[in-house]
Amino acid sequence: MQPNIPVPTDNLYKFQALFGLVIIISAIAGLYLTYATTNAELVTIADRFYELEKEQLAAQQETVAVGAVAVSDSRSANAAKGVKAVLEKRIEVAVSNRRTYVAVLFLGMFLGGVLAYFGFTKWAKIQPMHDRLLELQVQKAEKELNQP
Repeated sequence: MQPNIPVPTDNLYKFQALFGLVIIISAIAGLYLTYATTNAELVTIADRFYELEKEQLAAQQETVAVGAVAVSDSRSANAAKGVKAVLEKRIEVAVSNRRTYVAVLFLGMFLGGVLAYFGFTKWAKIQPMHDRLLELQVQKAEKELNQP
């Protein structure tokens, strides 16, 4: 099986530079995905909070209209408090996870940047010598071909 994308293995520094760029691009994509998924989760939690508040308000209005306080109302209020506590904990966990992911991805971006920088600087020094060597080999081959 032949690869569709050729990997530059002729020069270690070229590979190092391009691999650093791949790490940077992957980290940027990871940042986007982290923020997108966390924000989507926070929106669903906020929607659930809104529904819960709406249900509690409707129950309070119904209780006021009837004029009696039932035991089930206190149970539903306690259940609502428990659900709110769980939702608040989910928010804390989501925000904490996002902070951790972002820190790890920024570290990856930094390391990829360092790798790419050193790869490109070394590659820029070696590539002219490599090009000159190729020119000399072509000239030598042409001379050998033109000999009588």
